[in-house]
Amino acid sequence: PGEDRLYVATMEDGTTIGSCGFLHQDDQCCELVRMITDDRYQGRGIGSRLLKFVLRECAVKGYRKIVLKTASFRRPACKLYESNNFRLTNINVDQYGILTFSQYECDLNDL
Repeated sequence: PGEDRLYVATMEDGTTIGSCGFLHQDDQCCELVRMITDDRYQGRGIGSRLLKFVLRECAVKGYRKIVLKTASFRRPACKLYESNNFRLTNINVDQYGILTFSQYECDLNDL
């Protein structure tokens, strides 16, 4: 690992319908970023395939762990991460007790 970063997208008829990527954090860890699938294409496995591709690339580059933050109300995204070996590590709550975001991590050696 070094100052690695990668962004991937899937397209249909010239329009981006899903994307995700990772950013280098340190020699052992990177962060999943920009994970999104167009609402019209959700539930078709596009996000899952993109995520698996990025996880493999991170492992090949020598990272041992990948982390992410997501809005706590994004339950479909949380389920996607949990079904791909991510574990919840922290839930942030604002000063009014409202859930703001969840943090997850995945051990890339477990893939």
